[in-house]
Amino acid sequence: MQNDCFPEAVTVWPKASVSSLAQQNPRYPLKGGKEYPFIEMASVAENCRGILQIDTRKLEGSGLSRFKVNDTLFAKITPCPENGKVAFVDSLPDEFGIGSTEFIVLSPRNGTDPRFLYHLLCSHAVRGRATARMEGSTGRQRVPEDVFDRRLLVPIPNPDEQTAIARILDAVDVAIERAREALRKAKDLDHSLLHELIEPRTGAHKSKTAAQWPLKRVDEVAEVGSGLTLGKDVTGFKNVDLPYLRVANVQDGHLDLSTIKTVRVRLDEVDQYRLEAGDVLMTEGGDLDKLGRGALWEGQIPDCLHQNHIFRVRANRALLDPRFFSYVVESDIAKRYFMRVAKRTTNLASTNKTQVRAFRFPVPPLDEQQQIAEIVQAAKAKIRALEQKEQALQQLKQSLLHDLLTGTVRVGDAGIAPTP
Repeated sequence: MQNDCFPEAVTVWPKASVSSLAQQNPRYPLKGGKEYPFIEMASVAENCRGILQIDTRKLEGSGLSRFKVNDTLFAKITPCPENGKVAFVDSLPDEFGIGSTEFIVLSPRNGTDPRFLYHLLCSHAVRGRATARMEGSTGRQRVPEDVFDRRLLVPIPNPDEQTAIARILDAVDVAIERAREALRKAKDLDHSLLHELIEPRTGAHKSKTAAQWPLKRVDEVAEVGSGLTLGKDVTGFKNVDLPYLRVANVQDGHLDLSTIKTVRVRLDEVDQYRLEAGDVLMTEGGDLDKLGRGALWEGQIPDCLHQNHIFRVRANRALLDPRFFSYVVESDIAKRYFMRVAKRTTNLASTNKTQVRAFRFPVPPLDEQQQIAEIVQAAKAKIRALEQKEQALQQLKQSLLHDLLTGTVRVGDAGIAPTP
């Protein structure tokens, strides 16, 4: 039974299988023993973000996929299609290329716009239905070879409209990539600022003033507190249900408060674990990426507690600006320290309260801490604005994909217009 990917599409467009638009796994005439451009699965970016790298490999045997410029590579083995490993071959150093056996290659037929085909295959409507048809054992499931030939129906705009649709979606892709590049540069600047402003003693351009900053232990300028152990029996005590932060909530340099859980706690222990605005939260560890990562708590949730795998550092405000310390935790100086002192096993690492207290870092005068914090804060505000811009463009693209591929909005020589 064929599955209609766009049941809401305008009726003036005929519907047919994807194979009516593209030839699947074409057998291009390649020469055995010759070296060709080679694309492995790891070289295809997720979320339809292109080909990261092209290598070379000698063609031996017949199992590798074959493609040429303007073909689309569709990953078939889980979790690749779910993660959007779909790529358009826009250039090659040779006429043909070869790639992983786990690609389905779709080559546009005459009358099919190559970029339209690519955007169609990137759409959630097509990818989602293709992955829903996966077959095989858990962990090795694959999109079946006949899914584009027999199982999925798609609308077929005329060639001119295909080209117009592709141009619009390409323009959005260009805008998204520009936003990503601006975001990458802003993050690089933020990292450089953290290094130059917080670690100037070791920088190439250290100043006399910076060289005079004393190194102090955390416990000289702040108090370190452990969190609440979950699962304690509170029967027989006055208790209350309150929100608390888990390791998943504390990211590197920011908090993720999208999912907040609650815990029942004894009333007489609430003050001990209640967070205050200005507390810096640091994770105990787990996976290497969780070791010592931290963020500033700004009192976003009233009466919020923290679990025992999170330390809270409460600054002596006469000596330490909490914002400054949160940026110190985010910097390389903190990451190097915790990687050095952590207890490590395979792919896991953890630190403890004693090690957090013993962490030594440069402590400039309070007014300089505040100035540094304001500079870094401004850089991070720019990052947040760019992240929001990229998200807005992504949402725009998804909306346009639906509207253009269903014909809700029609395009052509007369421009863009909603379907009457």
